[in-house]
Amino acid sequence: MNKFISYIIFFIFLFLEFSCGGGSFHKNYHRVIEIIDGNSIRVRNGVTIHLIGIENTKDSYQYLKQNLLNEQIRIKYDSKKRSHVNNKHDEVYAYVIYKKTSVNGEILRLKLSGINDQYLNDSIVDFENYYYGVNKQNINNPIPTPNTEYRRDDSKIMSLQDLVKQTEPSVFLVITYNEDGEAIATGTGFFVNKEGIALSNYHVFKGGSRWRIKTKNERYYDINDVLDYDKEKDFIIFKVGGINNVSSLKLSNSLPGKGEDIFVLGNPHGLESTVTKGVVSAIRSWDSKNDFIQIDAPISSGSSGSPVLNMKGEVVGVATLKIMEDCESCNFAININLVKRKLKKY
Repeated sequence: MNKFISYIIFFIFLFLEFSCGGGSFHKNYHRVIEIIDGNSIRVRNGVTIHLIGIENTKDSYQYLKQNLLNEQIRIKYDSKKRSHVNNKHDEVYAYVIYKKTSVNGEILRLKLSGINDQYLNDSIVDFENYYYGVNKQNINNPIPTPNTEYRRDDSKIMSLQDLVKQTEPSVFLVITYNEDGEAIATGTGFFVNKEGIALSNYHVFKGGSRWRIKTKNERYYDINDVLDYDKEKDFIIFKVGGINNVSSLKLSNSLPGKGEDIFVLGNPHGLESTVTKGVVSAIRSWDSKNDFIQIDAPISSGSSGSPVLNMKGEVVGVATLKIMEDCESCNFAININLVKRKLKKY
């Protein structure tokens, strides 16, 4: 009899331990014990919650750390990613609600992250409205309201004119020479650190035996080392010699949103330091997920290798391709996050 009672107690313990399982998990309040990254948190019962619709960025991580750590939240599933929790080591994808505010939506409203549509279905229209500033009511997904506990520094937001002045010293003309010393191609490149490491397109360098750059202040420098490249993705990483403490561009940590404003700095047809402006037309997945960004900002021969920048002056892509026939403003850039994986070695 005592043994039977022991079994009953044991199973009651298991039930209490894993009572978060099934459909009841999202209805209960859960205390956040850890901020894992910019779109993942862990609650007291050990379950990891990935926030649907947002990217993992430093800004979103800071927001979650400031607002959710040690606080109580509740969650709501999306029909595209409904989860069933069986034990404390499970991971779920959900909307997080804190004090009647959609945390996912608030992060987008504050522009702390781009939109990640991997598991976003039910609220994609509302989340796009949050991100692009349209105030549309949806009773199933609380409209985000400003959180007084978080303050983003908007003093650094600049006009396009100011952004161009800040970023164009980092962009240069690339000249490719053959074995006879003849210039056979030109393109664009840009510095990514103060030590002279830079990026451009692989096809700008193809067929050459020597390469030089010409900076905005009319100085020429030799390219000493090709550090890495990817023919398929069409990017190349290289080191410029005889130069140090150069002005460099910051690389974005998040994918830009569809419709987001961008600008391009390059050298179309040798017209140095030309700026064009447009929007992100779409995010395309060709060889891998989200590997190319479609833009409507004009680019031409010589723009290859140009940085595509967001309105914070961060590089989101490297201009590489223009569809010439029957497609107005169909231009493409490599997602900078693909290049960053290679840059980590340098």
